This record gives sequence, C-alpha cells and structure tokens, in this order.
Amino acid sequence: MKSETTCTRKTRMLYMEQEVSEASNVTPSPSSEKKEEEQPKEEEEKKKEDEGQEPAMLSPNQSSSNLRRRSLGSVSPVRRSTLPEVDVDKKELVTSTDVEKSETAEKIDELNLSFKKTATQISNAIVASRPLQQTSTSPAGARKRPPFKKTASTLGKAVVGLKGIGKSLHHNDELDSLMDTMLYDILKPLLLCMKACGIFFVRPKGAALFESSARCLKSVSVAQIYCLLVLFVVTVNLLSASRCAFFNVMWYMKKNGLQALFISIEKICYSDGIIPYERALKQTLKQLSITMVVFGSFAFCSFVYGFFGNDDVSELFETVLAPVSRDAPYIVVYKCFFLVVIGLNIVISCLSIAFYIMLCYIIYKEFEYMCRTFEMKIRADGQFVDDLEKFRIAHQQRCKLVEQADQILKYLLASTFTAHVPLLCLLLYNLLDMSQSLIFRMYGVYWMLMVLTQTLSFAIAATMVNTQAHAPLANIYAIKAASSTIDRQLVVSMFLNKLTGTSIGLTAWDMFVINKPTMLTVMGMVLTYFFLLVQFRNPLQTTSYDKTCNCNLFNVTSNSTLDELITAASK
Repeated sequence: MKSETTCTRKTRMLYMEQEVSEASNVTPSPSSEKKEEEQPKEEEEKKKEDEGQEPAMLSPNQSSSNLRRRSLGSVSPVRRSTLPEVDVDKKELVTSTDVEKSETAEKIDELNLSFKKTATQISNAIVASRPLQQTSTSPAGARKRPPFKKTASTLGKAVVGLKGIGKSLHHNDELDSLMDTMLYDILKPLLLCMKACGIFFVRPKGAALFESSARCLKSVSVAQIYCLLVLFVVTVNLLSASRCAFFNVMWYMKKNGLQALFISIEKICYSDGIIPYERALKQTLKQLSITMVVFGSFAFCSFVYGFFGNDDVSELFETVLAPVSRDAPYIVVYKCFFLVVIGLNIVISCLSIAFYIMLCYIIYKEFEYMCRTFEMKIRADGQFVDDLEKFRIAHQQRCKLVEQADQILKYLLASTFTAHVPLLCLLLYNLLDMSQSLIFRMYGVYWMLMVLTQTLSFAIAATMVNTQAHAPLANIYAIKAASSTIDRQLVVSMFLNKLTGTSIGLTAWDMFVINKPTMLTVMGMVLTYFFLLVQFRNPLQTTSYDKTCNCNLFNVTSNSTLDELITAASK
C-alpha cells in the first residue's frame, strides 16, 4: 500500500508539473516576463565583472529578486538549457587548442631536425672538400690543425649576419704559422710557385729578424738559402732584385711581416671558420694565373726574338751582354744563360704582381661583404634592424687590416712607381724618333704597354680597396635619425667621422694614398714630362754645312785673310 501511494504521489506531481509548464508556455505570467527581461541584464553584468568593469546599479526590486533567486537556487529555464551547451563548447575549445599546440610543436621539431640535417650535410661537404693533414704525412714538429666544426647557428651567421665577432670555433687564437690558415689552402698554388722561384718560404718558429749569428744560422732553412741564391742571380734587373729582397725580408719578419698579416686576417675575418667568397677567390686566382702566364710568355718570347732575331733589334738587346762581345766563341751559351736569368726575372715580376692583386682582392671582398650585409639591415622606412655598433667595430677592424697591409706593401708600391713613371716618359720619348726601323718602334710600343699595364695593375688594385672601404658612406645616410636614441646617434656620428675623415687605403711609402685622383695625377705627370722632353729634344736629322761663309754682308769666303776682311768692312 505504501508503495502504491508513493507512486500515485509521484505521478500526480509529474502531472502537475506538466500542466504548469504547458500553462507557462501558452500564457506567460508577468513574473516570468520580468525574469526573462532580467536575464540579459544579469549576463551583461557577469561579462563586465569578467572584464574587470563594475556592474551597473540595480533597482531594489531587481536586487531583491536576484537575491531570492540565488538563495532558493532557482534558475530560469532558458539558463538551464544554455548552461550545458556552454560547458560543452568550453571543453571542445580546450581540446582543440591542445591539439593545435601539439601539432605546431611537432612541426617545429620536424623543421629543427631537417635544418640540423642540412647543416650537418653542408659541414660534412666542406670538411670533405678540405681534408685535414694526417699524422703520417705531416712533418715532425708540425702542429696539427684542430678539428673543424660547424653548427646551424654558425651557418646562419655566415649567411645573414657578420663574421669576425665572437668566439672562434677552431681556436684560431693559437695560430702561429701561415700553414694553419684557410687562406694558405686557397692560395697554395700561387705560394708554391713563389716558393719555386725563391720568393716564398715559411718562417721558422722562434726566429727573429735581428738576432745573434749562432741562433740565426740554426734558424735558417734550406728554403731561405735558396731564396738568397735567387736574389743573387736576379741582381741583373734592379727592380726584380728589389722585389725579391722585399719578399725575403717580409716573409721572415715576425710582427710586421706577411705571415702576421695572414694570421690577422684569419682571426678577424674567418673566426667562424667560413669564407663566404671562397669560390670568387678561386675563380679570380685562376683567371689571374692564366693572364700572368700569357703576359710572361709574351715577354719571354720578345727577349728570345731580340737576341736571335732581326739584326736591328739584336744590336739593341746585345748591349746588355757587355762586356762580352757578339763575336765571342761561346756567345750562344752566354745568351742562353742570360735568357734563363731574364725568364726568372719575368716570373718573379708576374708572381709578385699576382700575389699583390690577390691580397688586395681579399681585403676588397671583406669590405664588400660587410657593406652588402650593412645595406640589408636597413629597411625601406630607414630603420636599422641590427646592432650598428657591431658593424662599426667590424669596419674598424678591417681598417686595421688595411693599415697592417700598408706597412708591408708600401715599399713595393713606392719602388714600382719610382721605376715605372720615368721609364714611361723615356719610352714615349723614343717613339718620336721616326728615323728608327719599324720593328724597333713596335718593340718600343710593346714595352711601353707592358710597363703601363704593370703600373695600372698596382694602382687599380689599391684603388679598389680605397673605394670599397668608403662604400658604407652611401648607405649610412639612409638610416633614420629622428626616432633613434642618443647612443645610436653617437655611433652614427663616429661611423661618419671615420668614413669622411682620412682616406683609407694603401700608400706609397706614406707619401700619398692611392685612389682615383692619384691615378689621374700620375697620368697627368707622365704626360707633362713627356711634353717637356718633346720641347727640349735634339733634332732627329742633322744637316751638313759647307766650310764657306755665306754672309751676304761681306760677300767673302771663309778662306779670306783678316786684312781683307778689315778692308772690306771699312769700305
């Protein structure tokens, strides 16, 4: 009976609730209308509370109804229907964001793995192209090159940013020999040719330029003795002998020599173990080698033809064989020996020019690489997106390299200009002598072009360094200074003072910097002295004079006596 009564009560309650709900759906009561009007207001208040805003003031009736509803736990039917939907949406959003985050993390991991794989492949390819020295083939006492390592950050730094600033990867602070540098691997064919001709040797460790005779004898190597022997042989040509002596001294010096310059370039420019313009260096070396082979072969063939060719030309060339006469019994052997010495002089001249041009080209490419990277960091709106102080310091370091190279090459430049400028004037003067044979004048034109080519090669290489060292000046004015800080403006002013101040470049014994105006000045000086020689030159053709006097005043011959002259003058 009790169970039946409880069931009937439940059915009655459910029946009453259905009737109430139907009545509320058909004819809404005023209280329900008020509740529906208050619901959006309550939602707006909750949104304002979530956003940190203060809720609006409610009327007493509204506040009492809200409190009553909260105390009784009554919720409107609309909110009952919407709450589960909101909870479901939140869960879906949380799960979707978690999935997206996991997917992005997986993509980032895949990109990192692919980037690391490519970086390792590139580093392995670079290491394979430049193998290390093995212990079996390395000479006794030679220092092993440390293992060459690269990372992804290093490769990115070489592609996008600047080199030369930061910690070295292969510990080049410990470099003490030219053979440890990367430039030695690139310039090795040229340096081996120079070694064969006696103008290159590796300086022994611990040797100094001025030391006691006993220590000096111990530190002298076979290559140095060979270089001294070549210096003795090429003394026939004063210019080649001066170049040979220059290289002998500069390869031997410890602090201000060529080996110290190579090590400085390695530490400042290639501290990350990458040469970004390595292919350009190899191509330039190849083209320069072909040019010098053609240049030297043509010069040597001209000497051979001069000794064994036309009589008019052979008379001129045989003057250098003095005191041996052209009728001596062994004159052919002496000519062959002299041709060997002349060929050695020609090769030394060509190799010294090629080495000088390559050294200037390396410095030029360093400035060009820095200037190109500096230009990339300036946006179209004038904002500089990198550290300007880093670029200023990098430019200053490369200017120090130019100064160090100038302390070495200024003697070579001074001797070249001192010898070639007067020689150009004399060759131009000899071309005016029209009484000479055609082959003689052709030789004069040929030697004038050879001397002019050598002079222009030295001048143009130095001018390229000077022009590229001042190249950032065209881009630094594009930096917007209005929105920059005081520190940035100070760095810009310091950079501008360096670029617009003293000219940066190579000099001729500290007398003048070789740049484009200097080239025009030298050419103008050559032409000026040429025209002066033309004005004061002797006549090319002499006329014969008779012994008789053709004076119409006295109408007498040169055989007249003094008395006859006096009487004629008195009449």
